[in-house]
Amino acid sequence: MLRPSYLKQSLKSFCQFEKHINLGLALDQLRQYQEAIEYYHKAILINPKFKHGSIMLGFIYQSISIWAGNKFQKYEEAMECYQKAILINPKDDSAWSKKGVALKFQKKYILIHKFKKQKRIMRFAMAAQQNLQNILIRKQK
Repeated sequence: MLRPSYLKQSLKSFCQFEKHINLGLALDQLRQYQEAIEYYHKAILINPKFKHGSIMLGFIYQSISIWAGNKFQKYEEAMECYQKAILINPKDDSAWSKKGVALKFQKKYILIHKFKKQKRIMRFAMAAQQNLQNILIRKQK
């Protein structure tokens, strides 16, 4: 049974997480990217498994690269964020898609081919793992 102090702390963390995400979204809409980045980082620290936080952070880095031109290239940071989201949930098409777009903007066409191959391999590995789990479950019955 949870003690009230743990419950309070959990609720406080959740409220802080929501606050940081919402502030990040609002600042992103206002194109105040640096401030939005700070709030997304804070949210990710509270809940590192929240893949959308990594995707949103990656999108901001990508937006900075597009709007600011060659002066502030943040594509590598965007790629890292998308990769974190993919590791959290390899089935998430939005993270894969945004990673592909970031490669296209960087004109890394050779990497796009490798990226597509990696995506297929990852999907095959996940399907194989699921099949293995199904076999093990049937065996236990």
